[in-house]
Amino acid sequence: MPKPLSYRCNMKPTFTTEDADRLLQLADQFLTDWEETAHEGRDPEDIEEVWQRRREWKAIRPILAAATAMLDALDGCIEQMEQCERLLPDDREFISALTAARAARAKAGAT
Repeated sequence: MPKPLSYRCNMKPTFTTEDADRLLQLADQFLTDWEETAHEGRDPEDIEEVWQRRREWKAIRPILAAATAMLDALDGCIEQMEQCERLLPDDREFISALTAARAARAKAGAT
């Protein structure tokens, strides 16, 4: 029987950067295999669709690959901002930026 949601939410994530790299490699391999299959069938529509998906993947893959580093950078920014929070408690722009950074981090998931 599955654990209750409240219990699962308190568990530390087990998804690692190695897991992310493996998923990126699987997507690379999927596109390569799809391209080979499309060329074997010689259907121009299939070939064009594969090339469109490859262009899209080429645009988004670097962002996905850099996600861990971006998350680390965000954590570092939040840490530094929290150190300054005591000095700038009435600065609305600063508090707004800190709140936005914390919200972005919350959306990305807990550490």
